Amino acid sequence: MPTEAAHPPHVLVKARLAHRSERRLRLRLAEPPGSAARDIADAVARVEGVARARIRPNTSSVIIDTLAPAETVLKTLQDSGVFKLLPAVKPVPVAQAISLGLTRADMAIGHQTEDALDLRTVFGLALLAAAGGQLVRGRIAGPALTLGMSAYSLLAPRR
Repeated sequence: MPTEAAHPPHVLVKARLAHRSERRLRLRLAEPPGSAARDIADAVARVEGVARARIRPNTSSVIIDTLAPAETVLKTLQDSGVFKLLPAVKPVPVAQAISLGLTRADMAIGHQTEDALDLRTVFGLALLAAAGGQLVRGRIAGPALTLGMSAYSLLAPRR
């Protein structure tokens, strides 16, 4: 009857390289580790060149302190079957991220006010309040007029 191996089988985990320094790696797991967190940390800790491995389940990260150069340990982790390194994710363009954020804010304001307000109206009212503040200070020609016109362009009925 065959005997069971003394060590558990390799754990294959998909991850992306989040950060690398001379003696440290941070990998972002493709999926939350859940109950496998300890198994992943143990499998990583057994790899040659690893000084310490920590799992951060809340960020799905594996932080690896190395004895050898981090690049060498990363290759060993891949060769040993512990990790399959996925290609890096391209960052979202800033303009797209801002547009998405503004759209979400607009939807949230509409939902909270039962569609009585939208982001355009909120910005218009804020500009109108700022124009009123400038009028109180006696700054009619410059800031108050400019802010008032900007507020009007946002609050005027759309055609």
